[in-house]
Amino acid sequence: MNHLAKENNNFNLVRLLACFQVLIYHSYSFYHKIDDTLFFKFIWLFPGVVIFFSISGFLIAKSFDYSSIKSFSIKRFLRIYPGLIVNISATFLLLYFLRFIKINLDSIKYFVSQLTIFQFYVPESFKKFGSGHHPNGALWTISVELQFYFLFLVTAILLGWKKRSIKFKNIVTSFLIIVSCLINFLSNSHMYTETISFKLLFNSIFYHFTFFGIGMLFWINFQNLKIIFIGKFKYWSIILMIIILMIIFFDITIRRYQYENLSFLYLLILVFTTFSFVFSLNGLSYRLLGKTDISYGTYIYHCLVINLFIILNVNECLIPLTWLISINLGLLSWVLIEKGFLAKKSSL
Repeated sequence: MNHLAKENNNFNLVRLLACFQVLIYHSYSFYHKIDDTLFFKFIWLFPGVVIFFSISGFLIAKSFDYSSIKSFSIKRFLRIYPGLIVNISATFLLLYFLRFIKINLDSIKYFVSQLTIFQFYVPESFKKFGSGHHPNGALWTISVELQFYFLFLVTAILLGWKKRSIKFKNIVTSFLIIVSCLINFLSNSHMYTETISFKLLFNSIFYHFTFFGIGMLFWINFQNLKIIFIGKFKYWSIILMIIILMIIFFDITIRRYQYENLSFLYLLILVFTTFSFVFSLNGLSYRLLGKTDISYGTYIYHCLVINLFIILNVNECLIPLTWLISINLGLLSWVLIEKGFLAKKSSL
């Protein structure tokens, strides 16, 4: 069986579940309704962004091995930018018609930055909308994702990646992971988080490369690793649940974006379990979702929807409605925009 074929693996389902984790957690967080209950402790332990980054590392390394540099670049553009351009335009128009922004230098800088690789940038005048930070705050991860594409492409070209041995690729990727861990650890130990320098570093691939790199290692060593992951999800899930019970029982703090030894080890087990799920339960994703992939669209719209609810003073009891609207916007994005462009991507 070809486990890399879309109909045989569960990448789309995992991405959707990771998206739901982010959506649910953000909806309560923006409303300041996160508490110390078991539900939020549990959902915190499945950070969707870490899962996204790991899967991306795997799929990007795989895509590069099967593509020319030109087709790889075009595929990456078609996957991200068509849906993103519509999303940014919708965000801009919504803020304009609600009179939160005007057409001025700030709005021009915002619009241009969102269309490049600086999606984390937001002028002060835009922070009046919603939770008081970014009108569409989840887009910072799109910036990191795009930076990963550029870093991977440039590094691969300079090093002649396709011609290199598995050993060489493992050494380079492991070295970059270690460097990223060090950058992450040292910046959190010696920099103030509210400084511009820290914020720029936090929004860079150098801070977040670790789990992209781990995903790359999964692809590089796929032939050797598949024996311990394919069809082994029940074993990995048992290990993960035991660890989660220990974390909750002993009230251990797990950090998502700040390097810390116990947190890193836990997230590593989570990623291992995620990849085992991807390559177990053959065809589950295809049976549930078919070829539909609404995770990207849902993800890039959910913060905008939640912030709109906050501005309109919608009662917190209607928080689940933000989930429904975000999912439907994700579906519309897939049907009207992404699906057509991904068909062009497939032809490459």
